[in-house]
Amino acid sequence: MLGIYYTNAWDAKSQPFMSTRLRSENGKPYPVAEVFTGGVLNQEALAKYGIPRLTGSFAYAMFMANAAIGALIAHCFLFWGGDVVRAYKSSREGRHDDRHHAHMAKHYKEAPWWWYIALLVLSFVLGLIVVTTQHITLPAWAYVVSLLLGIFIAPLSTLLYSRYGNGIATNNLSKMLAGLILPERPIGNMYFAAWSHNVISNAVNLSNDLKMGEYLKIPPRVMFLTQVYGTILGGFINYAVMISIVNGNRDLLVNSDGNSSWSGATLQSYNTNATSWALAKYLYKTGARYALVPIGLAIGFGMVAVHRVIAHFVPKIRNFSLYDVNLPQFIQYAGYIPYNASQTCVLFSQIIAGFFVQFYLRNYRPRIFKDYSYLVTGAFDGASLAALFILSFAVFGAGGPSVPFPKWWGNNVDGYYDLCPAPE
Repeated sequence: MLGIYYTNAWDAKSQPFMSTRLRSENGKPYPVAEVFTGGVLNQEALAKYGIPRLTGSFAYAMFMANAAIGALIAHCFLFWGGDVVRAYKSSREGRHDDRHHAHMAKHYKEAPWWWYIALLVLSFVLGLIVVTTQHITLPAWAYVVSLLLGIFIAPLSTLLYSRYGNGIATNNLSKMLAGLILPERPIGNMYFAAWSHNVISNAVNLSNDLKMGEYLKIPPRVMFLTQVYGTILGGFINYAVMISIVNGNRDLLVNSDGNSSWSGATLQSYNTNATSWALAKYLYKTGARYALVPIGLAIGFGMVAVHRVIAHFVPKIRNFSLYDVNLPQFIQYAGYIPYNASQTCVLFSQIIAGFFVQFYLRNYRPRIFKDYSYLVTGAFDGASLAALFILSFAVFGAGGPSVPFPKWWGNNVDGYYDLCPAPE
């Protein structure tokens, strides 16, 4: 990122560095609402306001995010393809290589397949009703394509998450494909990406729940019904909280990159991607930064292919196995900050927590690590979320006026705590 800025790559110095918003050529925010009337491109307005620009940091982040997607696809097929085939064959033969699953299969009734099929049909019909009645500029056939794309990526993301407890953001691929098949429709692009990405994210999260249910010996049918209940309840709660936050902080979220409490940058990056891909055929004529996105997919795939060849001939370096290297995650986090606009103090807190558990407890308190590490990390998670919920409504203005803490050198009340990105 420093190299991009100081070499002025993609005219990086002409735009506010690390901003995730779509920009005009003069560096000001791009008037998306005027250019897209009713969610469809207005050619006269485009001619008036010109082609939008991206900051150099955001273009780099888009490239790295797509390279990570290409690497994910390659890694799953080239490194784990054999494991998947063996697992599929053992399942077909009724063999259970996992003792937890074998215990559950022996003592509890599995949720019938028709339960899943019925839920799939119901969900598909509800989504189809939204697409055909709510004027979201997304045709029904594109809705089906978005689901098929999610169905293809979901097993790959689930496989990575099951191995590492972490995933790869794949919604950039959805937005790119939507921009190609639905040009000049940013709202349709966002809905396409949302449908596709939710197939992936829910597959990962619900599979995680099912596996946790096996560890805790929760009957599969009970877990299935609990997931349905939790998803429906969570949908209403998430909607209510989101509406409260957006209504209370609309100007901050829409007209800036956010502050230390509310990151409008993440929402703006979603909007920026959808809008820029809706203008893909115009943008490719103006600069190479947009061509970097599909190139990123190919480069990520190629890097993993080279890694696989090297690991085949040099499987270990001393005691370190090259098969343990996971390039998709290395690549993703090499471009993580400008794409997600994460405050570096947040990442620092995550590193401290990981260092405490994986270094201190593992090496110096092995009994606690072995018996209680899951409880310790669960306590971290639950306590931080509880504190965040209370602070959001009591201090940060989620449901009313905010009550900021006093300003001092460690509390930048006018922006991000780490002073980055700089105020515009």
